[in-house]
Amino acid sequence: MTILWIVVALIAAVVEMATQALVSIWFSVAGVVAFVMAYFNMPLPIQLLSFAVVSIASFLVIRRYILPFTKVKIVPTNVDRIIGMEVFVTKEIPRRGRGEVRAHGALWSARSDDPDIVISEGSSVIVRAIDGATLLVTLIEDE
Repeated sequence: MTILWIVVALIAAVVEMATQALVSIWFSVAGVVAFVMAYFNMPLPIQLLSFAVVSIASFLVIRRYILPFTKVKIVPTNVDRIIGMEVFVTKEIPRRGRGEVRAHGALWSARSDDPDIVISEGSSVIVRAIDGATLLVTLIEDE
């Protein structure tokens, strides 16, 4: 049974190294503890119980103290100031496709919030949202 616990600990460690997202490290720790229990010939129910208890305890401890250091910090870029602006189409936006607009002197990929219309070059549009590096725009109807 000792080999099984080493295998569990190693698999959990490999998964953790592959993901680097704190998803299985507690099983690796618990596998080592269960290995020690098996090495000293503890009964299987005690090994399983120690594996479960150590998994839960290490989950709570590791996540509490390590997770704040693993959060990705969002760097504000002020790009959201483009939302609500009137901009001009520099390359036609086809149905269900992408075109191009100029906003704050930069060219942006753009698509229409109504995928069934074509917005021709030179048209005025309003920026409604930003999806990655693509602006979601609405055609300004001529009155």
